[in-house]
Amino acid sequence: MVNAEQRARRSWVRVSVWAAALSACVGMAQAQSAASDLNGAIEDNVLALINVQREVAGLAPVVLDLDLDAAAEAHSLDMASTPCFQHASCDGSNWADRVRNYYSVPTSLGEIIAAGYTTPEAVVDGWMNSPGHRANILGDSFKVAGVALATGGTYGTYWTVDFGGALTPASVSPVPEPASYVLMGLGLAALGVVRRRR
Repeated sequence: MVNAEQRARRSWVRVSVWAAALSACVGMAQAQSAASDLNGAIEDNVLALINVQREVAGLAPVVLDLDLDAAAEAHSLDMASTPCFQHASCDGSNWADRVRNYYSVPTSLGEIIAAGYTTPEAVVDGWMNSPGHRANILGDSFKVAGVALATGGTYGTYWTVDFGGALTPASVSPVPEPASYVLMGLGLAALGVVRRRR
């Protein structure tokens, strides 16, 4: 017959196994998201540097639009995974049509791309020294942008910035809860399971 002390010990063993498994899953997810977080920080830096150039020119900053961000990411990933470096999609479709697949607001559009630059400062400097790219960065009709960096392919880095004239409703999103809240909730749930079995 199993006494109360043995049941409690078994419960704690189960909780420990669950906690170890959960910790391993979270560790893998954190490693995968670390690269994504790094790219996100780099992309945020590019947007900030673009806004410095706009401020110097007396223009309002552009804000991040999630739909344009998705369009930029799709194009950067496409260029990094196929042997193409161009505004048109790598399948040959028109760049504006590609952007409109993500960003449906009927406003002006612009796009700048670059490849091979390894820092946000270098890529923005390169764009500012190119008349066509500079015109997009300083376009007064642009209010929003999406920025993406993908790695791979011939040039190593592929940058895309897509510009638009208005924020899309999808870009107004709730603030996500920190991962620590999720872990805390799972831990409390596991303790609740242990208590119910007693």
